[in-house]
Amino acid sequence: MIDRTVRGIVLPLLTLAAISPAQVSIAASSEFKPALEEIRRAFQDQTGIPTRAVYGSTGAMAQRAKVPGTDIFLASDKPWADTLAATSRADDQPVVLASEPVCVWVRGSGLEPSSGLEHLGEHSPGEIVLSDTLMSPDGALVVKALHHLPNWNGLRQRLVMLSDPAAVVDSLSAKPAETAPVVPDTSKHPKDSTKLVATSKPVPDSLKNKKNLAAPIPVPPKKPRSLANAFLPQAMLWNNAVAGTGRWTPVDPELVPVLLPSVIRLKSLNTPRTDAAKAFLVFLQAPRARSILRSNGFLPPP
Repeated sequence: MIDRTVRGIVLPLLTLAAISPAQVSIAASSEFKPALEEIRRAFQDQTGIPTRAVYGSTGAMAQRAKVPGTDIFLASDKPWADTLAATSRADDQPVVLASEPVCVWVRGSGLEPSSGLEHLGEHSPGEIVLSDTLMSPDGALVVKALHHLPNWNGLRQRLVMLSDPAAVVDSLSAKPAETAPVVPDTSKHPKDSTKLVATSKPVPDSLKNKKNLAAPIPVPPKKPRSLANAFLPQAMLWNNAVAGTGRWTPVDPELVPVLLPSVIRLKSLNTPRTDAAKAFLVFLQAPRARSILRSNGFLPPP
């Protein structure tokens, strides 16, 4: 009698678990990745609930979060979480997890970057790499600050925008490709083509046209990029090898406001996932998760 009762309770639960297992699907801005991977492992160790995460620019992850199936959205700045909170996908209000300054990085050790960005001139030539202004809040804030500098017209020509902070780090890590000069190949040109120029007789227009078609067109060699400067959220430089290849400092918050990394819980596909997402949100605000965030370059919330 007891066995039959237990089977009547357990079997439906197992069937429900097979159809809609408790798990948490997360869309997060790329600067969260090192900390969030550690937090996910700690959460599963404590609760047994599995999680999966996708990373990218805040804008791309916000678009992903609008589609049912994502339970948690982690934005690099609160206004992006606020925007999602105003949609039907939100199941809770945004929570600020930390604060994070935007930093300026300069390649090498010969120049000390200034928080007021005075060094971004003749003392620090080369291209300036930053995140896409439409998809990453740090990129948008940086361009707004640069626009108010007296040398903006010169700086804007040096800007290189990439998809998200992770792409910026990858570009700084990659060794610049050496570009060999382009040497015109004359092997396919007529051996007597030079005689058309050397002759003392007038050269007919028809021959001139043929000569011009046969002559090699010099191609200027590509100028290798000099990715000497970059702007990144602090967490992207924390415990990162790129930080050791140059110098960096937080930008004056009067120029570039501090980011407020935030989280919002979204409507889940079923009750088990809703409960799992609620548990993950609580864990994110617990001392263990906050300690992990601090050790990865995030500062306490204001």
